Amino acid sequence: MKKILILLPILALLIAGCSLSQKATNDNSASNQSASLSQEQINNLNAQVQDLEEQNSALVKENEAIKTNLADKNGNSLTASNQVDNDWQTYNNKTYGYEIKYPADWKVFGSATSARVSFGKNNQDPNNDGELFINVDTKKSAAQLIADQKLAEKNRAGNTIIKTSKVVIDGLPGTLLIATNDEIKNDIPTWEYNAVLVEKDAVTYVLSNGAIKSNNFEEFYKSFRFSTDWLPFSSSYFTLSFKFPSGFEVKEAQNHILIAKSPYYTVDIGGNNSFLYLNRYDERNTRESMIAYYKKSLKNWKESQIVVDGSSFLTIKGTDIGGFEGDSAGRIMAVFFDASWLRIMERPLNKDQDFDPIAIGNEILATFKFSK
Repeated sequence: MKKILILLPILALLIAGCSLSQKATNDNSASNQSASLSQEQINNLNAQVQDLEEQNSALVKENEAIKTNLADKNGNSLTASNQVDNDWQTYNNKTYGYEIKYPADWKVFGSATSARVSFGKNNQDPNNDGELFINVDTKKSAAQLIADQKLAEKNRAGNTIIKTSKVVIDGLPGTLLIATNDEIKNDIPTWEYNAVLVEKDAVTYVLSNGAIKSNNFEEFYKSFRFSTDWLPFSSSYFTLSFKFPSGFEVKEAQNHILIAKSPYYTVDIGGNNSFLYLNRYDERNTRESMIAYYKKSLKNWKESQIVVDGSSFLTIKGTDIGGFEGDSAGRIMAVFFDASWLRIMERPLNKDQDFDPIAIGNEILATFKFSK
């Protein structure tokens, strides 16, 4: 594209020069001493113009070919970054429970159990073990690590400017830190430290660029996901099976199923930390009475349908008004099956457990299978 932009002004100047010269040649009133181009010079210029036109046409065709190659199957234009992302491969670290994508022509420096892993090109300088990095810290929080970084930059030569902003990493709040230093940039123009920090279960995950600006860093950190093994469960009392994430517990009795984040526990008032509750209808708690109860008890409730295992069921979603089961809950979702009802709810006992009960509950619900 730069070639086209360079040739077009030259082409315009040559055409303009030709036109003026031709006018000067044909102007009978011009003095014999007036400056003009000879016919031979004009012919040479015309030849150059024609040659430039051909080069420009070839570059336009080349540019169109590049656009065509970057078009996807639906005819939508793809950016180079999107095209790269489609070819990226996935690294999975089972020890620290995460996965992330990196370019297909890069390699991983570090094992699938390492706390520190880096990613870079296959021909990476042996003195440099990668371009992008992940470090797992089990001792310090994100706030402590950010404070350490600020202190380190404060002691560095020159004036380092640090900016932080909020980002979301796999549904959890994180921090993007960017450090720049003009004095260092004078010697290393690509110097810029980028890092994203996110915490889960008292572990801090730090994704960084090694202080060298990388065009791949944004796609890299946005592809980060916490990996979770899902375990199968088949009920002994209900005609139901489903899957639930590791790190959670299922408690079952003849008329109900409870799911809680480990460890499951009860409190003095008789409650527990379960967030998903499946209960069988009985003479007292019929389907109709439970629907009426939720509509009466919840604030801002809305009614809808949800498809579970191929069948559609009534769903009521709302928020607690402070007296739901004596336990001032937050968001609540109830699904009314034929023989039982399901409740997913936020409650005070879950607030310090670092997960979204409604989101996890819906993921579990999506795995429900009813025995025929």
